Amino acid sequence: MAYSVWGSFGTNIPTRDVFATETFATLRALTPPPATLNASIEVDGGLTKGDSLGGIFYYDQISVLADDAISVIAPIPLPAAGRWIRIDKTSFMSLQGIGVIDTIALLKALPLPNISSTYIVRGFAAINDGGGGFYYWNSVDNRADDGGTIIQLNLGGVGRFNKLF
Repeated sequence: MAYSVWGSFGTNIPTRDVFATETFATLRALTPPPATLNASIEVDGGLTKGDSLGGIFYYDQISVLADDAISVIAPIPLPAAGRWIRIDKTSFMSLQGIGVIDTIALLKALPLPNISSTYIVRGFAAINDGGGGFYYWNSVDNRADDGGTIIQLNLGGVGRFNKLF
């Protein structure tokens, strides 16, 4: 179900209208704003409200970047062009206990993590290629590396990064 929240607050001066929503899932479900609306939207969280993954986004009518669930959020259903782009790109880099890494290859090359390691991976082979996501370290996992949702370190041994989304 698509939600539409777009409208002006009736000011006479050119301005940026600011809206808010709770999570990336709700942001994805919004109908894109009209091209004539200079709007920003503050998202309260990524997975849940208040989880520190939210931020401020604007809608880029011509963007075709892959959704990385960090700085680029694609509407659902996916349009040929048009993506939500994070304005405050450094805010997610300072989250307590969460690392940011560019690719799966770099994730695999990490030394043995501690029990609570969590990483935002920005892409599979390159940033914004659509293959990244949120990964947490599961120290007892010994399943086969599937290259996407279960990632084994190059070191081998027991323990895998598991994809949250």
